[in-house]
Amino acid sequence: MSALAFTKTAQGRTEIESRSAGLAAKARRLLILVDGQRTLAELAAASGLGDELGAFLQQLLAAGMIEAPSGATTGSLPTPLPLAGTLPVPEAAAPAVPQPPATPAAAAITLDPARMQQAKQLMLDSVQTYLGLMGRDITARITAAEDLAALKSCVARWTTAMRETRDGSAVVARYLEDINACLR
Repeated sequence: MSALAFTKTAQGRTEIESRSAGLAAKARRLLILVDGQRTLAELAAASGLGDELGAFLQQLLAAGMIEAPSGATTGSLPTPLPLAGTLPVPEAAAPAVPQPPATPAAAAITLDPARMQQAKQLMLDSVQTYLGLMGRDITARITAAEDLAALKSCVARWTTAMRETRDGSAVVARYLEDINACLR
C-alpha cells in the first residue's frame, strides 16, 4: 500500500499567498498543512477536522489546489476519504497479511490519573483563557477523554486551535511542553 500524502499544486501555493479564492478558515488551514509528507491520519490530527477531513480534501481537489499522490486518480479515491493514511489496494493485488490478535492492554493506553488530570487541567485553563466560547468543543472533548490515546487526540486539536489565536499562539509552545511533561 502506498501512503496517501497529498501535495499542493501551483494554484494551491498561489492561494496561500494571495487568499484570492475566499477559502473557509478550515479549508485554508488544511491547504497550509498539505505538504506531500503528511498522511491522512496526520492531517486529521494536525488540522483538527476529524470526520470533516474527507469533505475538505475533496473540496481542495475539486478546486485544483491539491493533487492526489502519484499513481492515484481522484476518481479512484474513496468518498469519504479514509483516515487510515493509505490508499485502498485492489483485493487481487493485496496479499493476505495475518493480523495479530488485539490485546485488551493495547486497546486503551492508561496513564497515572493524577498526571492525566494535571494535563487536562492545563489544557482546560488555557482554552478558557485564550479561546473562550470558541473552545466549547475542545473543552467537551478534553473533559470526556478517559485514556492517553483520547487525550493525545485532544492535544492535537487544542494545539491547532491555540495557534489560530493571536494571544494563544504566543504561549502554546510553553503549554505544550508542560502538557507533554505530564503525559510522559
